[in-house]
Amino acid sequence: MISSTDTIGALGRTTDDVAVVMDVMAGRDPLDSTTIERDPVGYDDVTANLKGKKIGLLKEYMADGMDEGVRAVIDAAVAKLTAAGADVQEISIPSLPLALATYYIICPAEISSNLSRYDGQRFPYSSPDASNLEESYAIPAA
Repeated sequence: MISSTDTIGALGRTTDDVAVVMDVMAGRDPLDSTTIERDPVGYDDVTANLKGKKIGLLKEYMADGMDEGVRAVIDAAVAKLTAAGADVQEISIPSLPLALATYYIICPAEISSNLSRYDGQRFPYSSPDASNLEESYAIPAA
């Protein structure tokens, strides 16, 4: 619906499953101008050597009331990443509560922009003799 917010991702039962899918999906596609080059190493061993890598743990999502099971899984992942050499730091995005309001501004604006390509004004039919928008949609009687 709004292409600037579309993000492809993978779901899997394990991180290994997701890594396999990401290795297939990631990388440059010459037919898609929104793709980028990728690290040739791939995703299949994400904790092999993370020395020097920084990973942010978003403070706003680690709030009180988080399910203890979820917190335990995150803490275990942080321990594994740290053991692999990563520098895991708590970060904050104070404007995060504004994200939904921002989405509600961007969404209709981009939908309108995207749909204008299909309203007959630039593609398919548009009457060359129209003096207003309504007339531009009308097919003149033969």
